[in-house]
Amino acid sequence: MPLYSYRALKPPGRKVTGHIEASSVYEAKLRLREQGLMVSQIEEGAGRGSKNRLKGDQLLTFTLQMSQLVGAGIPLYDALLALEEQYRGESFHPVLLALSEKVKAGTALSDAMGAFPD
Repeated sequence: MPLYSYRALKPPGRKVTGHIEASSVYEAKLRLREQGLMVSQIEEGAGRGSKNRLKGDQLLTFTLQMSQLVGAGIPLYDALLALEEQYRGESFHPVLLALSEKVKAGTALSDAMGAFPD
């Protein structure tokens, strides 16, 4: 399922941002409304802000982990899922979700990563 980034208002007018997995923009908006949120902006993808940027040491660790998992014979998609679980709750997590979805859909990893140049 695609990952959507959103901005919304939560009663009593507090601004919130986040990510949600849904099959369409319509479903994403519907699910957010069910959570009591009033959506002001929604777009497919994890976004490209500096919040999702990996620092040098994090990028090195991620690259080494991917290399070890794939080198051990673990399929690329499964390796991405394993790392997605490890990075859950961190700012880079939405990027890993988006990469996983793109690879699952048949996109080459290099092309999927090209969507996140930062």
